[in-house]
Amino acid sequence: MVTKEFETILNHFVEKINENIDKDIIIIARKSSDGLAAGSLISSVLLKLDTRITLRLENDLDSDLISRIVIENHDLNIFIDFSFKEISKINNLLKNKFVIINHDICPKDLKEYNGKIINPYIYGIDGKAEITSCGLTFLLAERIGRGNKRLSMLAIVSALAEKQNTGPKKSLIGLNSEIASIAT
Repeated sequence: MVTKEFETILNHFVEKINENIDKDIIIIARKSSDGLAAGSLISSVLLKLDTRITLRLENDLDSDLISRIVIENHDLNIFIDFSFKEISKINNLLKNKFVIINHDICPKDLKEYNGKIINPYIYGIDGKAEITSCGLTFLLAERIGRGNKRLSMLAIVSALAEKQNTGPKKSLIGLNSEIASIAT
C-alpha cells in the first residue's frame, strides 16, 4: 500500500518529469535485469509523449561517467538502479537536474537529497522483498498517464528476476502484489 508520504514524493517526481517533457532527458540505467526493465519502461512512457530521450545502460556509475554526463548538459538526468556511492558528486554537479530511482537499502543520511531520490526504505517499504527499481518506475509511469498500466508486466518480470517472489507459494508481496493485480 502506498502511504500518503510516498504518494506525495511520487507526484513530485511526476511533476519534475512533466516539467521536462519538451526538453532533453537522459536515462542512465544499470546493466541488470531490473535496470534494463526500468529503463525500457520509462523510455516507452516518455517516447509516447514525444520526449527527446537518450537511454544509456552502464555497468557502474563512476566519476568519469558522471563527468561525461554533466558535459552533455541534459535538462533532466534519470539514474536507475545504481548504488548511492556517487550521490554527493551527482548532487554537486547536477544540482536539481537529476532523479535517482533505486530500491536497494540506502544510507540514513540521504534526507538532504529529499525530492531527488525515490527509494522505498525512506518510506518504510522493504525494497528487497516488496518492490524493485522497475516497480518504482512503473508507479511513476502509472501517474504520468493511466494508459501505462500494460507496462506493469515489466515490473513483474523485474520482481521475479530480483527473486522477490518470497510470499506464500512463491507469490509477490507488498507493492509488487499490487502491481501484479494490475497486470492480470
